[in-house]
Amino acid sequence: ASEKAQNRSAEFAQVWNQIITSFRSEDLISN
Repeated sequence: ASEKAQNRSAEFAQVWNQIITSFRSEDLISN
């Protein structure tokens, strides 16, 4: 069970990083 939770958190972290990076790039472009 713990391994599944770790995999879920790792996948979520990767997706979150991509979202933050896209937001930052959009901000840089708009500015």
